[in-house]
This record gives sequence, C-alpha cells and structure tokens, in this order.
Amino acid sequence: MNRVDTPVWTLTWQGTDVTADIAAMVTGLTVTDRKDGESDELAVTLEDRDGRWRGDWLPEKGDVLEATLGYAGGPVVDAGTYQVDEVDHSGPPDRLEVRALAAGVTEALRTRRHRAFEGRTLAQIAAAVAADHGMAVIGDPASEALQRVTQADETDLEFLSKLAAEHGYVFSARARRLVFMSEDELLSADPVMTLSRALHHPVRWRFRVTARQVYTACEVRYLDPATKRTRTVTVKAAGQETKPKGGSQRTGGSPDAVSGSKASVKGDLLRRRMRVESEAHARQKAQALLDRANRGEVRASLTFPGRPDLVAGINVVLAGFGRAWDGTYHVTGSTHRMVRGGGYTTDMEAHRV
Repeated sequence: MNRVDTPVWTLTWQGTDVTADIAAMVTGLTVTDRKDGESDELAVTLEDRDGRWRGDWLPEKGDVLEATLGYAGGPVVDAGTYQVDEVDHSGPPDRLEVRALAAGVTEALRTRRHRAFEGRTLAQIAAAVAADHGMAVIGDPASEALQRVTQADETDLEFLSKLAAEHGYVFSARARRLVFMSEDELLSADPVMTLSRALHHPVRWRFRVTARQVYTACEVRYLDPATKRTRTVTVKAAGQETKPKGGSQRTGGSPDAVSGSKASVKGDLLRRRMRVESEAHARQKAQALLDRANRGEVRASLTFPGRPDLVAGINVVLAGFGRAWDGTYHVTGSTHRMVRGGGYTTDMEAHRV
C-alpha cells in the first residue's frame, strides 16, 4: 500500500448495494472499532440537495447496513454489519447523518434492568442473557458457580462487561453474538504488524505516560461463605515478593497468592472488599483487578494513512519513535475515516504491553 492508492468503500442497505446510487452524496463515512465495552459504530454523512432524504429515502431505525472499506486494486475488508440507531437532519445546507450500531446491539440490550442470578457460572449467566435476546455465546468464560450476582439498574451490556472484566475476560456484542475473549491471551498474542515512522508515514502521534499508581499486589478481603469468617487473599504482580505474616499459610497451587489475615508486600497495595464464592474465586478476581489497574502505563494515539487491517484487539509493534516509546502495543480502538476530498485515515488508540 502506498500513499497515492485510491480509497474505496461500499454500502449495502437492507440487502441492496446502494454504493453507486449514493456515492455522489456521501461526504463522509466513519467506522469505529472498539475492543470491548461500547458498541462498534458506523456513521454516514450525506448531502441532501434535492430533498430525497426527507422523503421516501429517509432511513428507518433498525435498517441493516453492511460496509466494506479499503483501496482500489488493493486490500478491501469487511467493516461489519450495523443497524440504524439514530438519524440527524441539519442545515443549511441540508445534510443527513446516519449513525448505526453493530448489529445485535439492540435497544433491549441497552435497557436497564434489575435481577439476580444464583448458583450460576459466568458462562451460564451469559447463556441466560443470550437466550433473552435470541443470541449465541462465543467463547467459554470460566468461573466457579457464583452464589449470587445482582444486576442492579444496569443494561445487559454493562452487566456482562463488568462480570467479564472481574474474571479476566473482554466482552463485546457483535452480529447477534455475545463474545468473550481472554484478556491474557489477547495481550500475549504475537504482533500482527510493525508500524514504522519512516515507512508508514504517520500523520500525527502522541505518546503519554499515565500518572497513576502502579501496584505491586492486590489484596481482596471477603467473607468466607463456608466459615462466615473474613479472609484475605493477596496476589502479587510479576517480579514482586509476597511474604505471609502471622503464621498464614499458602493455599492452593499458586505461589503468587497468600491466604490469611495479613500479608507483607513491598510497594503500593491495591485493596478491595468483594463478595466471592471461594478462595480460588477471590484469587481470580484479585489477579484481574491487579492486571487492569497496572495496564497501559504508556499509551499511544496515532493517525496513519488509512489502514483497513488496523483493528481493535490486535498487537502491533511501533518503531522509529524513539527508545522511550518503541515497542509492542495492544490496540484498544481504531477509527477509520473517509472524507470526500480529504482521503482516508485511521486513528489508533493503544497501550504498551
């Protein structure tokens, strides 16, 4: 790919390819790809000089859009399937902006509700939510049976995102699927490409070191359901030493966790009090909390000439930006923008791993 390649896109509306019909009216097309949490999004901006978008052509909420983007004679990728969520008409001059969310992210998934699940694993809870919406679960999120989990005035998306994060998983809803991926596996995957300052001509870049605390360990205090006594599990970060105090004994098979009343840790300690089902469950939550708290000390925001292969959830190597910033980064989000007269650019958000 070089800098003079011609960017191209296609758009299918309710099963009909409308690219040729609307190309002259489209002033911008944006695809936002997110790793987890919020939905992926497609936005299309159109001129409405002859008023057709104020009549029969006005999109309806729920209309299905499918997009591709790339380069003429080069790589063209499937940019996803979406459903119209919002239509905005403004002027003068008359302009229409259509915003669509990833297909499957329905209004029902975004409706707040209150309910409780008892004696179910994370996978079983996910399956129950999926059944409510006629969706399928992809992935096998592991957890012990949870005595009671309450969804308190949360949407199903917020609820599953929170549960997934507590157990070390990334959650997203895509194409009528509830997708769970191991955070550890994503972060440890081999980089899929190298992006060089000299070879790939970044338009702009910004690196920053976050000023937040870096923790050496996480301590979770919980009420043991079996003994009704308060217990503590401490999980250390890589390279840290954790020594028990007061005769506490190591339990389980992990050398990184200590159970008992006290633990001695060098450095800053992240403390949480949580409801858990067992010591193993407490250790799993402590590890996920510690990993999330310490992740992304170095963050990067870059804009490149359009790269359809730059998507959320992959690892890339950044090179040529200096010893302080070069290295492997995990992409948490990408935004692909095609603007009439302005070409095609891709924004990338990432943190170093």
